[in-house]
Amino acid sequence: MKLNIDLTGLWSNVDEMGAQRITIDLNDVWSAEEIDLDTELSTSGREIDLEEIDNTDFLLSFRGRQVLLFIPDQGRRIDDVLENPTTGRKFHISDCITLEEMRAKKRFERYKVTNNINGEFKVFGTSRLTNESSEGVVKLDVCTNCVKKLNYKGADVVTSTERKLIVQNFDLAEFFSKYSSIFKSMPKQHIREAKKGYTSDWDVISAAVRKKSGYTCQECKVCLKDHKYLLHTHHVNGVKTDNSKNNLEPLCADCHRKQDFHQNMYVKHADVILLNKLRRQQRYLVIDEWDDAFKLTDPACHGILEYCKKKGFTIPEIGYEVTNDMGEVIADVEIAWPHKSFAVAIGDVQEISGWKILGMGQALEYFAKFGKH
Repeated sequence: MKLNIDLTGLWSNVDEMGAQRITIDLNDVWSAEEIDLDTELSTSGREIDLEEIDNTDFLLSFRGRQVLLFIPDQGRRIDDVLENPTTGRKFHISDCITLEEMRAKKRFERYKVTNNINGEFKVFGTSRLTNESSEGVVKLDVCTNCVKKLNYKGADVVTSTERKLIVQNFDLAEFFSKYSSIFKSMPKQHIREAKKGYTSDWDVISAAVRKKSGYTCQECKVCLKDHKYLLHTHHVNGVKTDNSKNNLEPLCADCHRKQDFHQNMYVKHADVILLNKLRRQQRYLVIDEWDDAFKLTDPACHGILEYCKKKGFTIPEIGYEVTNDMGEVIADVEIAWPHKSFAVAIGDVQEISGWKILGMGQALEYFAKFGKH
């Protein structure tokens, strides 16, 4: 029997108090198999065949979860890898040309997927020195072809020297957070890390700060009086126990996650869309320079913006609403050039007469190939 319960009144009270809405999927909560899978992925990882990996806008995913892939078996190079992990096999974050070649060659390696974000990988192999099995835990490097595929931090449009720095400074927590809106949830470690460090009276302090601001984001200026759950209180110096007046700043969820050292934040795609709707209604969705575009768009689309900026495209509109002849909104897109009826969207891409709308993966491929739009 299916129960239909109207919780509109309850959610209104939650919003009025400025509390965080929590979405509960009973299938996720009550399925022992799903709980076991999440635990396995965030700890030891799961051994799989390469064909079991899904491609979600070029990002690697497994059963709806964002993951990375690595090969534990380092073969006869294990001695070198344990001494210098940068010599080891790289881990993969996207469906790059290296994985395409592996499939073509039908290489049957022992692949593992995980969403453990500490960057440590358990590897093994046969020592050349002793001819015996050897193993250890090391920090492997991310695959260069992967960061180029996503144009992560502009990796496909910068010099080789700059690209090496992107690889050397790659942070898994930051990476997963950047693409969080594409997936239904973040790794468990993100949730645990995000909750650490706050004082016992934090909820009361945060509520007072947000109320004093008139529920207004100090970065993008959007007023969230009717959507208080989307306004957070940011610790400017990053120290969660420092609740001094000058260290607390009200920021919307989107602006908050884009601050330095906030790699463990998760913002739903629906909330990003809502924030941009409110910014537009309140006339704060103003895009005059490229910095404005990067500041206001979903971070998952930053790789696309890097291509556009590098190749001299005109600055797009962000959070655009495609309307029909009656003025009714029929689609929300992340990036748009209305004068060209051309746009990029996250998630399900609608076919709209007169418009060319690409998904994120399609857009990355498109902008990587073509010159000025």
